[in-house]
Amino acid sequence: MASSKTLPKNAVKEEGRTLGILMLIIGGILMCYAGVTGSIGIFETIVDYAKVHLGSTEATILELLIVVLGVIASLGGLSVLAGAYMVKKGRKGTGKFIVGIGTGMGLIGLILLIITTIMGSDGLTGTYLLISGMASGASGLGVLLSIFGRMRV
Repeated sequence: MASSKTLPKNAVKEEGRTLGILMLIIGGILMCYAGVTGSIGIFETIVDYAKVHLGSTEATILELLIVVLGVIASLGGLSVLAGAYMVKKGRKGTGKFIVGIGTGMGLIGLILLIITTIMGSDGLTGTYLLISGMASGASGLGVLLSIFGRMRV
């Protein structure tokens, strides 16, 4: 028999979204405190490829786009806070995009960082130090909260 306190599905979804926004806010504040900024290195690689294979007009447009993304990434924690605000105001896709650029990596980037650390000369000891450092420092904790908060919204 269903309890009268059972929440409807949309209320549960809203509760998870609120938790995600809270995680983004805390992560963004920690990133601001630690001075963490994002990176757009992969996009610069794409522009370098485009310069060789596309015309000059298309490459110029891509370069302008990289400048805009670079500004968003350089704001780091402020970008995460702006993304959380956008999610709260109903602009979920745009907010998540800005958070992703502001953190400089998503879950895939984090997994790749761990894999490259394991495969590198540091092995499992280096991976342990990487994970424990990220979990204990304001910068790493801010990035982790932002990544997982982005997944919750």
